[in-house]
Amino acid sequence: MPEGEPALWIHEAVPAGALAQLADGCGVDVVVAELLFRAGFQEAADAIRFLEPRLAELENPFRLTNLESAATRIRGAIERKESIVILGDYDVDGVSSTALLVGILRAFGSNPRFVVPLRLEEGYGLSRGAIDRALEGGSPALFIALD
Repeated sequence: MPEGEPALWIHEAVPAGALAQLADGCGVDVVVAELLFRAGFQEAADAIRFLEPRLAELENPFRLTNLESAATRIRGAIERKESIVILGDYDVDGVSSTALLVGILRAFGSNPRFVVPLRLEEGYGLSRGAIDRALEGGSPALFIALD
């Protein structure tokens, strides 16, 4: 798009009958059905599998590059009672992942420090200000940045 031109939003209508059928089949509101339809779910059974995943149907998380070594490193830090600092993010997935990891580490006997960036002061993402605040208590044995 040439600079200075307004962005155009093209909203193609979804057949009302398809939305009603998907909504009824999934037991969701028609607005949720439209979101599902636009995400590629046209059959209720597929949408339900997406909305209500079963553990046995989830992908193996250890297919992610370096996840096994990361898990081993975190396990070792817990066992050796090393200091851990977690730097999250202030958006919904960043706060959720920070809270989840802190809760899990505490359940395993660790007591991690954690920092969530101050949006207006430190900006978005991995900023120098947020890192400096995370390290105010000293350099940890393990520093985890996540989002």
